[in-house]
Amino acid sequence: MTELIVGGCSGSYTPAHSRPIFGHLTTSFGFLDRENKTGIIIDNGTGVQTVSKEMKVGGVECVTILQTHFHHDHIEGLQLNELLFGNPAIKINIIAPILDSGVYFGELVNRHFATVVWPVYPARISTLYHFFPSQRSPLSAFSGVGIEFLALNHPGGSVGYRFMMPDRKVIVVTTDNELNTVDSKRNYGEFVSGADVLIADCQYTQGEYDGKAELGGLAVSRRGWGHSTPEMLGDVLRHWTLIRPRRVLLTHHDPSRTDEGLLEFHENLCQPWGFEMLKPGMYEI
Repeated sequence: MTELIVGGCSGSYTPAHSRPIFGHLTTSFGFLDRENKTGIIIDNGTGVQTVSKEMKVGGVECVTILQTHFHHDHIEGLQLNELLFGNPAIKINIIAPILDSGVYFGELVNRHFATVVWPVYPARISTLYHFFPSQRSPLSAFSGVGIEFLALNHPGGSVGYRFMMPDRKVIVVTTDNELNTVDSKRNYGEFVSGADVLIADCQYTQGEYDGKAELGGLAVSRRGWGHSTPEMLGDVLRHWTLIRPRRVLLTHHDPSRTDEGLLEFHENLCQPWGFEMLKPGMYEI
């Protein structure tokens, strides 16, 4: 059995207000297989402190860490990832795309842990794989899990991952993605089709996206910002997906929304599509 760990599902930055239901930590997810003592971590937002701790408690011996992209809210928790410090018995593989900037993730790691920024360099970065996300393609299997990736529509580039678990379940993670073109809809629909679980970006209402409604005190167009609306996601799953994912979990919650605002967002806009709002915690997959 695979357990999904949601360490953080907030987008962009840490909310300034209390949010006990939906959390204040930025993006980091984990898949924990206690029986085989393996784990997978997706992204190093501040939520990685929770994910890495659960991995250690779960007794993992092999962990694969994947990056979707390198925006600050997805790497700002690198120094909080406990698996990178000590733990010599744990084998760690890191996989990261080479995105539009051409920057290697290893370069960003070195900057994060330069002594002028942080006092201790991690002892556990051993194997770092880079790949060009030019199209949908398979990666080698890691931690007994088959992995495919898809280039997503996001400023600076980003990738989604499709995981084929040992129990044959399929989990797709596509945070930070704007479904606003025919190509992005077609490619996305094919990529997520038939998934048991889809974790999908869904940050704005259509009014906020179009600049007709305020969010965080601003009524400006969010077109081109790299995030989607429930209507965009629902349209793709209805018209561009051969087999709709069995369960759809929404992530990258806008930090300006309170818990009450997110509950309203879910009830009015997401629940009619059958979508669930992701919260920090453990999920059985």
